Amino acid sequence: MTHLAPLAPFRLSRFSPALGLSTLLLACSPQPGGQTGSGAAAAQAAAPATSQAAGAEPAASGTATSRADDQEATPRVVALEYSYLDMLAALGVQPVGGALGNTGAERGAPAYLQEYLQGVADVGTRAQPSLEAISALKPDLILADSKTHAEVLPALHKLARTQDYPNRSASYDDVMEQLRSVGELTGRREQASGELDRQAALLASVKSVASAGAPPVLVGAATPEGFWVHSDQSFAGSLFEKVGRRNVARAQDGEVIYQVSLEGLAALNPPSLVLMTAQDETPITVKWAANPLWQGLDAVRANRVYEVDRDLWSRSRGPLSIERIFGQMRDSGLLMNEAPAPGFRARP
Repeated sequence: MTHLAPLAPFRLSRFSPALGLSTLLLACSPQPGGQTGSGAAAAQAAAPATSQAAGAEPAASGTATSRADDQEATPRVVALEYSYLDMLAALGVQPVGGALGNTGAERGAPAYLQEYLQGVADVGTRAQPSLEAISALKPDLILADSKTHAEVLPALHKLARTQDYPNRSASYDDVMEQLRSVGELTGRREQASGELDRQAALLASVKSVASAGAPPVLVGAATPEGFWVHSDQSFAGSLFEKVGRRNVARAQDGEVIYQVSLEGLAALNPPSLVLMTAQDETPITVKWAANPLWQGLDAVRANRVYEVDRDLWSRSRGPLSIERIFGQMRDSGLLMNEAPAPGFRARP
């Protein structure tokens, strides 16, 4: 089994957003913990969707000034997505609870987030958060996903002010808008503004070192059960569009992430292919490798198939994960359209 390379973020100093490019490239030394555990969409999708229980007082829009801005104390926040845990960490907010469970299909919070989770209570999995555990924490604010938590949103609203976003289907631009909103809700508007400026500078620097004229790319999650395309409107897929690489996959029937067979992948036939996998699983692409359809893919023939960390790339939509993803883009050879570096070569 291929072991992915140590994590070396591509990042700016949090205190000097105007630093030159030479300061951006972090030395490629192993990070604590080593391997991690894990265009824009329409404006309406980028905006936060505030749901409410029947008869409840309408909650303020996430883009409006929140009550938390008028409070000295940081609100007690429960985060039901890893993306929100990432955002809160970037803003310097310690949540009281998070969906950290690893039962069923859940793998738990990605390793890079662990240092920010000391003292954070586990309230169950993202798919099945425990209302009792959340209630016991007496939160002021609950951050939820519009689709994943649709059925429990009314109950969540009875426990505390609840803000939901279409986070799992969010693009890069959507995540930036959600970060801005979370900053407002937690009284961290200034910190959010600074982080957004830092992200803009980071993106500009990544684009400046990316290979001009690099061919289109396809990114997908490869599990033992199947292959899921992440289109240009998904988080991982939109990152390539932001750095100047066209994603060959577009959303289908309103879905930004969808499953395809080997025949479907062959029909897309990307010049470059990024496989998001987990080290403790054998992806279906290992089985496909012996099939002539796989062997005939342009990306396979050109030796442009890269394997990266699925937990980081597809489950951790936030500013901290973004700088690490850009680091893997750099270290793998993706940014310069080079053959996969050791640690990023697809398993045979």
